[in-house]
Amino acid sequence: ALAGGPRATLATLVKGRLGARLLVREDGARFGSLGDPALDDHAASSSQDSTGLVQFAPGQEAFVEPFVTPLTLLIAGAGHVAQALATLAYPLGFRVVVADDRPDFASKERFPEAHSLLVGDIEASVRDYPATEGTCVVIATRGHKLDYQALKAAAGGKAGYLGLVG
Repeated sequence: ALAGGPRATLATLVKGRLGARLLVREDGARFGSLGDPALDDHAASSSQDSTGLVQFAPGQEAFVEPFVTPLTLLIAGAGHVAQALATLAYPLGFRVVVADDRPDFASKERFPEAHSLLVGDIEASVRDYPATEGTCVVIATRGHKLDYQALKAAAGGKAGYLGLVG
């Protein structure tokens, strides 16, 4: 989940069968057990968005930890605005992806915190990026024409956030 796979939740019993663990992926796959199929079903069906203690049944309490893919910040453009944005986003836990058609700008030297650099046509890079609800696209290219192309490409995708610096 942390590397980009399906969301997963780990439940570890802290009361009851101490230490029993069940990992449930977003796609329904289960690994391990809390020691009782009914308890496993209950744990698998409860959605937990934050870490904490959950009582599944009398005398059965679990510490629940959700694991989700970090948000991705896809920056269209690699100028000074993009550099500042990447520098701010990385320590906040975003996976930073930079797309630009200039290899000298979209480089590891300029973006050491970038998870990946997409060097090539900006519109195609944004359009072809496998965006999800956890993807935030910010367009900060060097010109209105490129902004428009990137915006058109991003608007047709699944990104959960779309911003334009103008």
